[in-house]
Amino acid sequence: MRKTAVLADAVLLSVTFVWGIMFVFLKEAVAVMPVMTHLAVRFLLAASILWIGYACMKNKEPMTWAVWRRGAVMGALLFLAFMFQSVGTQFTSASNTGFITGLCVVLVPVLGAVFYRMKLSVAVGTGVCIALAGLAVMSLRIHEPMQIGDLIVLFGSFAFALHILITAKYSVLHQPFLLASIQITVAALLDFVAAACFENIGEALSPAVWTDIRVLRALLIGAVFATAFAFWAQTHFQRFTSATHTAIIFASEPVFAAAAAVAIGGESLSRQTLVGGALILGGILLAELKGTAGDRKEEPL
Repeated sequence: MRKTAVLADAVLLSVTFVWGIMFVFLKEAVAVMPVMTHLAVRFLLAASILWIGYACMKNKEPMTWAVWRRGAVMGALLFLAFMFQSVGTQFTSASNTGFITGLCVVLVPVLGAVFYRMKLSVAVGTGVCIALAGLAVMSLRIHEPMQIGDLIVLFGSFAFALHILITAKYSVLHQPFLLASIQITVAALLDFVAAACFENIGEALSPAVWTDIRVLRALLIGAVFATAFAFWAQTHFQRFTSATHTAIIFASEPVFAAAAAVAIGGESLSRQTLVGGALILGGILLAELKGTAGDRKEEPL
């Protein structure tokens, strides 16, 4: 059981690394291809990969109304999370997007207390306050309201936190391949509907856009590694740990995002970003390490 837990941690950490560096590639891609069209194509490619994997399985879980209903809920949350994150990243830096998305870690126990009556400790409450203070330091400007891009990304953090909680609840009930396939398919369909309503899909899928290396790179890494593999891995391996412990691992995502923003994206981190980011990470670690002591022994939601 210990080896399984270690393997689960290692795989979830690799998923977090891919998500962290994706902020840079996503920011570059949506500068060329409209956000919802990009997400629709990315999720469609990822869903195709997952359904092929499901078709190759010998012992398949039957497709019941229950699994489709639960998968649809997870897919709708993914759609909202990535929509807010992708739209917001157009109006803020990749490093800010990473740090603010990381707030979903402290939001997991808070929302767990709201929806599942999980006990919210003093450490968690303190960590949330510190993380929110970090968000204010990083995003607010003198005589200016919160930056619009940061606020939009924050909405995505709430959706990501809910997705972690729901995944912990449903991943123990169904085969990971089927559940992941359904949720990614639902997210893709919702993305296509949004793209058809708000974007010019014909122009977005023109040869000039498709041959852009930034778009191709983001779609390849995003579809194969950051979506198909990542959400299968999360659905499969989160069964062997709890939602809050998964959140601890996901806390490293802002660090990977900031490092990628500097190394790949050419960004420079301002003092305000560094101080705010440090407070966010400090709040995350306080909430999860001190607030969920003995978390390994808890049953998933």
